[in-house]
Amino acid sequence: DWKNFREKVFTPPFWACILGLVVGLVPVLRNFFMGAPGYPVNLSTLFSAIDMLKDGYTPCAVLVLAGSLTQKPPPTPGNKPDESTTLRALTPSLVVICLVRFILIPLLSLFVMFKLLPMIAPSLVASNHPGSLFALLLLGCMPSAQNAIVIAQIEGNPRLISLIAKILVVVYCCSILPTTVWMMVFLAFTKCLV
Repeated sequence: DWKNFREKVFTPPFWACILGLVVGLVPVLRNFFMGAPGYPVNLSTLFSAIDMLKDGYTPCAVLVLAGSLTQKPPPTPGNKPDESTTLRALTPSLVVICLVRFILIPLLSLFVMFKLLPMIAPSLVASNHPGSLFALLLLGCMPSAQNAIVIAQIEGNPRLISLIAKILVVVYCCSILPTTVWMMVFLAFTKCLV
């Protein structure tokens, strides 16, 4: 139903992203908040403080993941172990996740950045710094975020939390080699633009 959907999707982080997008896209607001000649307010000090606070996100996310791994799923009826959450049962899903995450999405990122985007908005690609293009491409090959665990915790499903945590650990371990290879490829592509 709409109320349940609204509560889960339109959360404070969602509204913060929308507000940040509006402030970033409207030049008057952007100059007001970030400081520009002729504007009396300069909030760059505030943003520097917020930037320092964001450094605590990664340790907190790792703690959430570790906490999810330590939770044992509740026993199934008859106290039989649930075979659907073993790594052997998850192998087909893990293979598909890794193929999509580490091959298909990076290739799609390259296609969008160097073929599709220049046709749609050539000035956007030409005006971008190679470092920002590299950062955008790098987002395409990074492993999945841990927000899935947070969503499962909101749902209150401990079996799902345990399953997602196991999948994330394997995907993160598998991401070391492909992420390194894609970083080299992306560096080569962005150096061509310099």
